[in-house]
Amino acid sequence: MRVSPLYFLEIPFEERLTHITEEYGNGDKEKIANGILRIQKRLGGLETKNAIRFLQEDNVKECFRVLLRYYDKCYLNGLDNRQCYKEQLQKLAFEKIDVFANTRKLMNLNALINEPIK
Repeated sequence: MRVSPLYFLEIPFEERLTHITEEYGNGDKEKIANGILRIQKRLGGLETKNAIRFLQEDNVKECFRVLLRYYDKCYLNGLDNRQCYKEQLQKLAFEKIDVFANTRKLMNLNALINEPIK
């Protein structure tokens, strides 16, 4: 798995933020707040306070903005810990989150990569 190709789907931040807000924004606020408190040490005191304040003000989108910035930072740090990932990484730009369209694009890419040489 460590030597397999790595595809990074680049989707604009605001598109991803809108998606997670729509998907999880109506969730139990107490559970969301508890989740925020569980990552407080890594998130930092100020960002934890901001995220919880936004949540209490029913500004879920801004709460999730704080959390998505944290997630992106953690994800990129995780990539940096993977050996030789830069050689294996292929970034693919997508305009939005569309499971079917994005899957087709990946399948077409895979077909091109695995196409026999003529």
